[in-house]
Amino acid sequence: MHRYLLLLVIACLYSQTATALSFEHYGCNFQNVQGTTAFTADLATAPIGSQVGTFEASGTVTHCVRQPGDAYRYVRIALEKQLPYTTGHALPCRTTIPNIELRFNGACLEGNAAYGPTLIVADSLGTFPQYLKSDPAAIIKVGPVPPGNYNLAPIDTSLVAVVPVVRNDVVKRLGVNLPSDGGSAGSDACSLVSTNVNVDFGEVSDVGGTQPFSLEFGNCSDINNAVDYVFATALKFSSERIRSDGTALRNGTCTNCAKGIQIRLKNANGRYIDLSKLNSLSGNGTSFTDDGFRQNFTAELERNPDEAQTPGTINTQLVFETVLD
Repeated sequence: MHRYLLLLVIACLYSQTATALSFEHYGCNFQNVQGTTAFTADLATAPIGSQVGTFEASGTVTHCVRQPGDAYRYVRIALEKQLPYTTGHALPCRTTIPNIELRFNGACLEGNAAYGPTLIVADSLGTFPQYLKSDPAAIIKVGPVPPGNYNLAPIDTSLVAVVPVVRNDVVKRLGVNLPSDGGSAGSDACSLVSTNVNVDFGEVSDVGGTQPFSLEFGNCSDINNAVDYVFATALKFSSERIRSDGTALRNGTCTNCAKGIQIRLKNANGRYIDLSKLNSLSGNGTSFTDDGFRQNFTAELERNPDEAQTPGTINTQLVFETVLD
Protein backbone atom coordinates (compact mmCIF):
# COMPACT_ATOMS: atom_id res chain seq x y z
CA MET A 1 0.00 0.00 0.00
CA HIS A 2 1.39 3.40 -0.99
CA ARG A 3 0.80 6.54 0.99
CA TYR A 4 1.32 9.91 -0.63
CA LEU A 5 1.70 13.50 0.24
CA LEU A 6 0.82 15.34 -2.99
CA LEU A 7 2.09 18.85 -3.65
CA LEU A 8 0.82 20.92 -6.58
CA VAL A 9 2.29 24.15 -7.94
CA ILE A 10 0.64 27.26 -9.43
CA ALA A 11 2.82 29.72 -11.36
CA CYS A 12 3.29 33.27 -10.11
CA LEU A 13 1.40 35.88 -12.14
CA TYR A 14 1.94 39.57 -11.75
CA SER A 15 2.01 42.87 -13.61
CA GLN A 16 4.50 45.71 -13.75
CA THR A 17 4.32 49.44 -14.55
CA ALA A 18 4.77 51.12 -17.93
CA THR A 19 6.05 54.49 -19.10
CA ALA A 20 3.05 56.60 -20.13
CA LEU A 21 2.57 58.57 -23.35
CA SER A 22 1.30 62.15 -23.70
CA PHE A 23 0.32 63.95 -26.89
CA GLU A 24 -2.21 66.41 -28.37
CA HIS A 25 -4.33 65.83 -31.44
CA TYR A 26 -7.50 67.32 -32.91
CA GLY A 27 -7.33 69.89 -30.14
CA CYS A 28 -7.49 67.33 -27.32
CA ASN A 29 -4.64 66.84 -24.85
CA PHE A 30 -4.07 63.18 -23.94
CA GLN A 31 -1.96 62.36 -20.88
CA ASN A 32 -0.67 59.13 -19.33
CA VAL A 33 -1.85 56.90 -22.19
CA GLN A 34 -0.63 53.33 -21.72
CA GLY A 35 -1.54 49.67 -22.05
CA THR A 36 -1.77 47.27 -19.13
CA THR A 37 -1.56 43.48 -19.28
CA ALA A 38 -2.80 41.08 -16.62
CA PHE A 39 -2.25 37.35 -17.01
CA THR A 40 -4.70 35.01 -15.28
CA ALA A 41 -3.31 31.62 -16.31
CA ASP A 42 -0.04 29.91 -17.03
CA LEU A 43 0.65 30.30 -20.76
CA ALA A 44 2.36 26.93 -21.14
CA THR A 45 -0.28 24.81 -19.39
CA ALA A 46 -3.53 26.63 -20.25
CA PRO A 47 -5.79 24.84 -22.77
CA ILE A 48 -5.57 26.02 -26.39
CA GLY A 49 -8.50 28.30 -27.12
CA SER A 50 -8.81 29.54 -23.54
CA GLN A 51 -8.49 33.09 -22.24
CA VAL A 52 -5.26 33.60 -20.34
CA GLY A 53 -5.51 37.30 -19.44
CA THR A 54 -6.70 40.78 -20.35
CA PHE A 55 -5.18 43.81 -22.09
CA GLU A 56 -6.56 47.33 -21.75
CA ALA A 57 -5.56 50.90 -22.49
CA SER A 58 -6.11 53.93 -20.29
CA GLY A 59 -5.39 57.64 -20.24
CA THR A 60 -6.56 61.10 -19.22
CA VAL A 61 -7.81 63.96 -21.38
CA THR A 62 -7.05 67.24 -19.64
CA HIS A 63 -8.86 69.51 -22.12
CA CYS A 64 -10.03 69.90 -25.71
CA VAL A 65 -9.94 73.14 -27.73
CA ARG A 66 -12.42 73.26 -30.61
CA GLN A 67 -11.94 75.53 -33.60
CA PRO A 68 -14.80 77.37 -35.37
CA GLY A 69 -16.40 75.06 -37.88
CA ASP A 70 -15.30 71.83 -36.20
CA ALA A 71 -17.89 69.23 -37.18
CA TYR A 72 -16.84 66.48 -34.81
CA ARG A 73 -17.36 65.81 -31.14
CA TYR A 74 -15.47 62.60 -30.39
CA VAL A 75 -11.78 61.85 -30.88
CA ARG A 76 -10.87 58.18 -30.98
CA ILE A 77 -7.40 56.82 -30.32
CA ALA A 78 -7.03 53.45 -32.03
CA LEU A 79 -4.42 50.92 -33.04
CA GLU A 80 -3.44 51.37 -36.64
CA LYS A 81 -4.88 48.74 -38.97
CA GLN A 82 -2.10 46.59 -40.37
CA LEU A 83 -2.04 44.52 -43.55
CA PRO A 84 -1.43 41.99 -44.93
CA TYR A 85 -3.49 39.43 -43.08
CA THR A 86 -1.47 36.60 -41.56
CA THR A 87 -2.76 33.12 -40.68
CA GLY A 88 -6.29 34.37 -41.06
CA HIS A 89 -5.91 37.30 -38.67
CA ALA A 90 -5.05 40.96 -39.06
CA LEU A 91 -1.90 42.00 -37.23
CA PRO A 92 -3.71 43.89 -34.41
CA CYS A 93 -4.75 40.46 -33.13
CA ARG A 94 -1.20 39.17 -32.95
CA THR A 95 1.14 39.85 -30.05
CA THR A 96 4.82 39.58 -29.29
CA ILE A 97 4.17 36.09 -27.85
CA PRO A 98 3.75 33.35 -30.49
CA ASN A 99 0.26 31.77 -30.39
CA ILE A 100 -1.03 34.41 -27.98
CA GLU A 101 -3.51 36.82 -29.57
CA LEU A 102 -5.82 39.69 -28.60
CA ARG A 103 -9.58 39.77 -29.13
CA PHE A 104 -11.33 43.14 -29.03
CA ASN A 105 -15.04 42.53 -28.38
CA GLY A 106 -14.51 39.01 -29.63
CA ALA A 107 -12.77 39.97 -32.87
CA CYS A 108 -9.45 41.28 -34.16
CA LEU A 109 -10.92 44.41 -35.75
CA GLU A 110 -14.04 46.49 -35.37
CA GLY A 111 -15.05 46.07 -39.00
CA ASN A 112 -13.91 49.56 -40.01
CA ALA A 113 -11.63 49.42 -43.05
CA ALA A 114 -9.79 52.60 -42.07
CA TYR A 115 -8.42 51.72 -38.63
CA GLY A 116 -7.96 49.01 -36.06
CA PRO A 117 -9.41 48.54 -32.57
CA THR A 118 -10.46 51.70 -30.72
CA LEU A 119 -8.70 52.04 -27.37
CA ILE A 120 -10.02 55.27 -25.80
CA VAL A 121 -12.52 57.94 -26.87
CA ALA A 122 -12.42 61.61 -25.82
CA ASP A 123 -15.58 63.76 -25.75
CA SER A 124 -14.50 67.22 -26.92
CA LEU A 125 -17.75 68.73 -25.57
CA GLY A 126 -17.56 66.95 -22.23
CA THR A 127 -16.26 68.05 -18.86
CA PHE A 128 -12.60 67.71 -17.95
CA PRO A 129 -10.49 65.98 -16.90
CA GLN A 130 -11.76 62.77 -18.46
CA TYR A 131 -10.30 59.54 -17.09
CA LEU A 132 -10.57 57.00 -19.89
CA LYS A 133 -10.19 53.23 -19.99
CA SER A 134 -10.84 50.81 -22.82
CA ASP A 135 -12.97 47.71 -22.60
CA PRO A 136 -10.57 44.88 -21.76
CA ALA A 137 -9.35 42.91 -24.74
CA ALA A 138 -9.20 39.17 -24.11
CA ILE A 139 -5.78 37.50 -24.35
CA ILE A 140 -6.37 34.15 -26.07
CA LYS A 141 -4.08 31.16 -26.44
CA VAL A 142 -4.44 29.91 -30.04
CA GLY A 143 -1.63 27.34 -30.12
CA PRO A 144 1.15 25.72 -28.07
CA VAL A 145 3.33 28.03 -25.96
CA PRO A 146 6.56 26.51 -24.59
CA PRO A 147 7.44 27.08 -20.90
CA GLY A 148 9.32 30.30 -20.30
CA ASN A 149 9.01 33.91 -19.26
CA TYR A 150 7.06 36.30 -21.44
CA ASN A 151 6.02 39.94 -21.80
CA LEU A 152 3.10 40.85 -24.03
CA ALA A 153 2.37 43.71 -26.42
CA PRO A 154 0.43 44.01 -29.68
CA ILE A 155 2.70 43.09 -32.59
CA ASP A 156 2.40 46.70 -33.82
CA THR A 157 1.49 49.43 -31.33
CA SER A 158 1.22 52.34 -33.82
CA LEU A 159 -1.59 54.72 -32.83
CA VAL A 160 -3.99 56.69 -35.02
CA ALA A 161 -6.43 59.50 -34.18
CA VAL A 162 -9.92 59.20 -35.67
CA VAL A 163 -12.67 61.84 -35.93
CA PRO A 164 -16.05 61.49 -37.68
CA VAL A 165 -16.61 64.35 -40.11
CA VAL A 166 -20.09 64.18 -41.65
CA ARG A 167 -20.28 60.50 -42.71
CA ASN A 168 -16.65 59.68 -43.26
CA ASP A 169 -14.03 59.03 -40.61
CA VAL A 170 -10.85 61.05 -40.90
CA VAL A 171 -7.86 59.02 -39.76
CA LYS A 172 -4.42 60.48 -39.01
CA ARG A 173 -1.37 58.47 -38.10
CA LEU A 174 0.08 59.85 -34.85
CA GLY A 175 3.61 58.59 -35.36
CA VAL A 176 3.73 57.28 -31.76
CA ASN A 177 3.41 53.82 -30.24
CA LEU A 178 1.26 52.74 -27.32
CA PRO A 179 3.49 52.03 -24.29
CA SER A 180 2.64 48.78 -22.55
CA ASP A 181 3.74 47.27 -19.25
CA GLY A 182 3.93 43.91 -21.00
CA GLY A 183 2.70 42.10 -17.91
CA SER A 184 4.68 39.07 -16.88
CA ALA A 185 3.81 35.40 -17.06
CA GLY A 186 5.86 33.51 -14.50
CA SER A 187 8.82 35.46 -13.23
CA ASP A 188 11.90 37.05 -14.72
CA ALA A 189 13.73 33.72 -14.55
CA CYS A 190 13.33 30.02 -13.77
CA SER A 191 10.42 27.62 -13.90
CA LEU A 192 9.62 24.40 -12.08
CA VAL A 193 10.87 21.24 -13.78
CA SER A 194 7.85 19.34 -12.45
CA THR A 195 4.71 20.88 -10.99
CA ASN A 196 3.54 17.66 -9.33
CA VAL A 197 5.64 16.13 -6.57
CA ASN A 198 4.56 12.84 -5.01
CA VAL A 199 6.08 12.03 -1.64
CA ASP A 200 5.82 8.28 -1.13
CA PHE A 201 5.99 7.07 2.49
CA GLY A 202 5.72 3.40 1.51
CA GLU A 203 4.33 1.15 4.24
CA VAL A 204 3.75 3.17 7.42
CA SER A 205 2.58 1.54 10.63
CA ASP A 206 3.14 4.43 13.03
CA VAL A 207 4.27 8.06 13.32
CA GLY A 208 7.92 9.01 13.06
CA GLY A 209 8.44 8.12 9.41
CA THR A 210 10.29 10.60 7.20
CA GLN A 211 10.63 10.97 3.45
CA PRO A 212 12.88 13.41 1.53
CA PHE A 213 11.69 15.23 -1.60
CA SER A 214 12.97 18.04 -3.80
CA LEU A 215 11.67 21.03 -5.75
CA GLU A 216 13.76 21.57 -8.87
CA PHE A 217 13.76 24.76 -10.93
CA GLY A 218 15.24 25.10 -14.42
CA ASN A 219 15.28 27.39 -17.49
CA CYS A 220 17.04 30.10 -15.49
CA SER A 221 19.31 31.05 -18.43
CA ASP A 222 22.35 31.50 -16.21
CA ILE A 223 23.53 31.34 -12.61
CA ASN A 224 22.91 35.05 -12.02
CA ASN A 225 19.22 34.68 -12.92
CA ALA A 226 18.97 31.63 -10.67
CA VAL A 227 20.45 33.51 -7.72
CA ASP A 228 18.18 36.52 -8.35
CA TYR A 229 15.14 34.24 -8.48
CA VAL A 230 16.00 32.54 -5.19
CA PHE A 231 16.28 35.86 -3.36
CA ALA A 232 13.13 37.33 -4.96
CA THR A 233 10.71 34.41 -4.58
CA ALA A 234 8.80 32.74 -1.78
CA LEU A 235 6.46 29.77 -1.42
CA LYS A 236 2.87 30.43 -0.33
CA PHE A 237 0.97 27.41 0.97
CA SER A 238 -2.75 26.71 1.00
CA SER A 239 -4.92 23.75 1.98
CA GLU A 240 -8.02 23.12 4.04
CA ARG A 241 -5.93 20.63 6.02
CA ILE A 242 -3.28 23.10 7.28
CA ARG A 243 -3.47 23.56 11.03
CA SER A 244 -4.52 27.05 12.12
CA ASP A 245 -1.08 27.69 13.65
CA GLY A 246 0.67 26.59 10.45
CA THR A 247 2.72 23.88 12.16
CA ALA A 248 1.51 20.88 10.16
CA LEU A 249 -0.70 19.48 7.41
CA ARG A 250 -3.37 17.12 8.75
CA ASN A 251 -4.07 13.88 6.93
CA GLY A 252 -7.10 13.71 4.63
CA THR A 253 -10.56 12.46 5.54
CA CYS A 254 -10.99 9.71 2.94
CA THR A 255 -12.67 6.42 3.91
CA ASN A 256 -9.36 4.60 4.34
CA CYS A 257 -7.34 7.55 5.63
CA ALA A 258 -5.37 7.09 8.85
CA LYS A 259 -6.55 9.21 11.75
CA GLY A 260 -4.40 10.93 14.33
CA ILE A 261 -1.65 11.60 11.75
CA GLN A 262 -0.28 14.87 10.41
CA ILE A 263 2.73 15.91 8.29
CA ARG A 264 5.39 18.49 9.09
CA LEU A 265 7.78 19.90 6.48
CA LYS A 266 11.41 20.69 7.19
CA ASN A 267 13.86 22.48 4.88
CA ALA A 268 17.47 21.50 4.12
CA ASN A 269 18.68 23.71 6.97
CA GLY A 270 16.73 21.64 9.48
CA ARG A 271 14.12 24.35 10.09
CA TYR A 272 10.43 23.41 10.32
CA ILE A 273 8.27 25.37 7.88
CA ASP A 274 5.32 27.46 9.06
CA LEU A 275 2.67 26.68 6.42
CA SER A 276 0.64 29.79 7.36
CA LYS A 277 3.42 32.17 6.30
CA LEU A 278 5.45 32.93 3.18
CA ASN A 279 8.52 30.72 2.97
CA SER A 280 11.41 32.55 1.31
CA LEU A 281 13.42 30.35 -1.06
CA SER A 282 16.61 32.04 0.14
CA GLY A 283 16.17 30.53 3.61
CA ASN A 284 15.71 26.91 2.56
CA GLY A 285 19.20 25.88 1.49
CA THR A 286 19.90 25.73 -2.24
CA SER A 287 21.94 23.51 -4.54
CA PHE A 288 22.56 25.12 -7.94
CA THR A 289 22.45 23.04 -11.13
CA ASP A 290 23.55 23.73 -14.73
CA ASP A 291 20.44 25.73 -15.62
CA GLY A 292 18.69 26.25 -12.27
CA PHE A 293 18.66 25.03 -8.69
CA ARG A 294 17.26 22.40 -6.36
CA GLN A 295 15.83 22.73 -2.86
CA ASN A 296 15.56 19.68 -0.61
CA PHE A 297 12.89 19.12 2.02
CA THR A 298 11.80 16.40 4.40
CA ALA A 299 8.22 15.35 5.16
CA GLU A 300 7.75 13.91 8.65
CA LEU A 301 4.81 11.96 10.00
CA GLU A 302 3.81 12.91 13.52
CA ARG A 303 0.94 12.47 15.94
CA ASN A 304 -2.14 14.69 15.49
CA PRO A 305 -3.26 15.34 19.07
CA ASP A 306 -6.79 16.33 18.03
CA GLU A 307 -8.01 12.82 17.25
CA ALA A 308 -7.47 9.20 18.19
CA GLN A 309 -4.95 7.32 16.10
CA THR A 310 -6.22 4.58 13.76
CA PRO A 311 -4.36 2.84 10.90
CA GLY A 312 -4.95 3.68 7.27
CA THR A 313 -3.50 5.52 4.31
CA ILE A 314 -1.77 8.89 4.09
CA ASN A 315 -3.67 10.89 1.47
CA THR A 316 -3.64 14.66 1.63
CA GLN A 317 -2.83 17.64 -0.58
CA LEU A 318 -0.84 20.82 -0.17
CA VAL A 319 -1.03 23.55 -2.81
CA PHE A 320 1.72 26.11 -3.03
CA GLU A 321 2.38 29.13 -5.21
CA THR A 322 5.61 30.84 -6.17
CA VAL A 323 5.17 34.53 -5.35
CA LEU A 324 7.33 37.61 -5.20
CA ASP A 325 8.91 37.91 -1.77
